[in-house]
This record gives sequence, C-alpha cells and structure tokens, in this order.
Amino acid sequence: MPAPTSVIPSFSPESGTHVYWQSSEASVFFGKVVLWVSAIMLIYGATRWALDGSVRHGVGPLIIAGGGLAAWLLRRRGRMYASFLVYVWVVWLAISVQPILQAGLGNAGLHGYLVLIVATGWMMGRRHAIAVGVATIAYVL
Repeated sequence: MPAPTSVIPSFSPESGTHVYWQSSEASVFFGKVVLWVSAIMLIYGATRWALDGSVRHGVGPLIIAGGGLAAWLLRRRGRMYASFLVYVWVVWLAISVQPILQAGLGNAGLHGYLVLIVATGWMMGRRHAIAVGVATIAYVL
C-alpha cells in the first residue's frame, strides 16, 4: 500500500501526460475496436460492390479500413497516441470524401462529424477536438 504522501499516477485522458494511452488496458481496447471496425468496413464495402456494382459507396469504408490498418500497425510499434491521432484524421477524411461521392453536403452522414468531434474531445482532449472542429467548419464552408 502506498504511503499517504506518495503520488498515485493518473490513467485518465484528462491528465496532462499521455500515460493513459500507453496503458495496456487502453491499448488492447483500441486495438480491438480498430480491428473490428476495419473488418466491418471491408465487409460493407465488398458487399455494396458485389450487390449493386457501385464503387462510390465503398470508398469511405475502404479509407477507414486502410486507416485502421495503419493505426493498428502504429499501436503494435508502441505508438498508441499517434495511432489514435491517425485514426481520428482518417475517419474525418472518410466522412469528408463520402458525401462528395454520393449526395453532396446535404447527406445525413455529415452527422458523423459531431460524433467524431465529441469522441476526439473525450479521448484526446480539448485541443484536438478544436482542431477537428475547425477543419470541419473549413470543409463545410
């Protein structure tokens, strides 16, 4: 048991350091999420292409799957924080490209920006949420 005066390390995302992302618990969870999401996106893109022959519906999911692979490889090399940043920006890119190929900026898929900004702020902090928000505003305008 630690002495009452010793400092207990914080493993929360709000901590100033990136200790939370280096913890094995966060690393394993993120690895599983990236693996499952990438697999689902590959299956979805292949299914859409096989069913109706439309490639444009599968571009966004393929971008997410490729970014998931890159993030997973970074995680395997011990670069947990960098892997999450890569994944956030790849998802942002996929959300940005898909409406151009389908229905324009009136697409309901643009609601994904709100989810991405909130999730980025929750997991990475205010600075990265603001960066994703500014990029989103610049893109939409």
